[in-house]
Amino acid sequence: MTQHETKHYRVTTKHPRGWQDGVHEFRVSTTHAANDDGTGTMPLAWYAVAPKFGCSKNYMSPTLAIRAMCSEHACDVVSLVEYDPASEARDTRVANERKIVARAIADLISAGYYLAWYDVTDGPAHTDQAALMADYAACDDMILNVCNSPTLALRNGWVQFVYGNDDGSTVICDYTNNLESALAGAIALSDEIAG
Repeated sequence: MTQHETKHYRVTTKHPRGWQDGVHEFRVSTTHAANDDGTGTMPLAWYAVAPKFGCSKNYMSPTLAIRAMCSEHACDVVSLVEYDPASEARDTRVANERKIVARAIADLISAGYYLAWYDVTDGPAHTDQAALMADYAACDDMILNVCNSPTLALRNGWVQFVYGNDDGSTVICDYTNNLESALAGAIALSDEIAG
């Protein structure tokens, strides 16, 4: 039985003439083969790939493969850090969602509205942005009630937020039309993040 494994590294390099100075992303892969005694697997060889550097030959470890490639290009390895691209993408998405929701809440409060999360907030609508942000992602799908006064019965509209999609730029899923001008800053931020 064979298994494949891939690791990702950010490598800072220094070249004597400055040709390849900077941070480069390397993807290092291997195939594992079963041990002769059947007790597990072991990597056969590691291969590194990076733009500007090409592809390495086989080495016994991922760091050796990277260092050998850099050495072939007369570069010194200043630092070598393993990272997880999926984790970084998730962290970026969450940060983007948080920025957009915070902007929407701030803009609605600035427009004179009182806010309350549907099915989360106990009591009247309010203008405490920190309290609203504390509950902003209690569920994957949240509705923010927008009111003209602290009384929830006097709801003026709502904004629906859906978390966990793409780069986070689509977190504002829907809203009542009467809130479009109050949400203009948050919508512009979403468009900016989406690029």
